[in-house]
Order: sequence, then structure tokens, then C-alpha cells
Amino acid sequence: MSRIPTHIALARPVTVPPGGPRPPHSCLDRSRSPTNATELDAMRRRAWHQHGVATFTVDEIMDKLLRQAIVNEAVRR
Repeated sequence: MSRIPTHIALARPVTVPPGGPRPPHSCLDRSRSPTNATELDAMRRRAWHQHGVATFTVDEIMDKLLRQAIVNEAVRR
């Protein structure tokens, strides 16, 4: 069971009046990427083989303590 962070769950869609300014775009946008699962796996393999970077979804980590330690380290950096 994945939990949705509070700031995302409570977010309301932004409505823009006709002719009004558009909301800013952010790299923190939580919308789905047009990349499919096969392409994502290929990118993960390439990142590992070319750069030594392991990528994974935090929700895949079942050990709560390990998951929290990884989240803490990611936030710290």
C-alpha cells in the first residue's frame, strides 16, 4: 500500500481565468511521465552500466527502517 504525501493529496487543481497567467512549471511536477515501463527499465540499466547509479522505487523497499534511511539520505543531498 503506497501512501500519498499530504502536500500532494491535499493539493487542489489550479484554475486560470481566460487570458490570465499560466501557472509555473516545475521539475517537482508529480504527473506521470510519457515513458513506459520498458523504456524506464532500459534507462535504469543504462544508468547502472554506464554510471554505476542504482535506481529503484522507494515503495519497492519492504524494510521500513531501510526505506526511511534511504529517503532521509535522498532528502539530505
